[in-house]
Amino acid sequence: MPSELLPLNVYYNTSTHFLWIGDRTRQLNGVHEPIWIKVGPSMAADELVRLLDTGKVMLITCYGAAKIESHLAGHINSVQLCGHPVAWICDPMLGNTLTSSSGLKTCNFGTINSELTTCMRIHAECNSHMNGVSFEFTGELSEDGFSVTECLGGSMELTRCIVSFCDSRLNFEQSLDVAFLISNHYNRRRVRRKRADSDVLYAELSGRKFS
Repeated sequence: MPSELLPLNVYYNTSTHFLWIGDRTRQLNGVHEPIWIKVGPSMAADELVRLLDTGKVMLITCYGAAKIESHLAGHINSVQLCGHPVAWICDPMLGNTLTSSSGLKTCNFGTINSELTTCMRIHAECNSHMNGVSFEFTGELSEDGFSVTECLGGSMELTRCIVSFCDSRLNFEQSLDVAFLISNHYNRRRVRRKRADSDVLYAELSGRKFS
């Protein structure tokens, strides 16, 4: 928006290209005006709808693998009932972060994938769509030339890792693992849809009587 059209005496965050608010800063009467909202287990359905009434359109779900079954379907249903068009983004990392008593953090690749695949399944069951994903990842190499090891598991089968005080990042190989997982999921869905359409067409044609 051109600066001359912006309201005066209002603060603006111009330091980011995609402003979002988290679980602790989503107050309805707060000063934030984000594009993204984090949606977790503590988000009540009516609170989510009221937040959408203020114009937010992207929802980043981050429940944790142990809690997504209990919360996601209800949130999807509330949004569908209120009629707001939104984009659902899955963050399968934040809710699955493991933090030691000293504050060091890591994630388990298997748990990340569990939340991600559960999210895709629940959206399909609710006639909804997961529109994107949010990950912390890096192609950075360590000083000895190896991929960083901040998350456990993946095709590298990491059983020990260097944990971080900041949010843990998937490395290059783990990032490819999850990319192929998502790609394979949607490819299987396309194949099943094509097969179903073909079966319906065959049934219609085979049942038609010609004179």
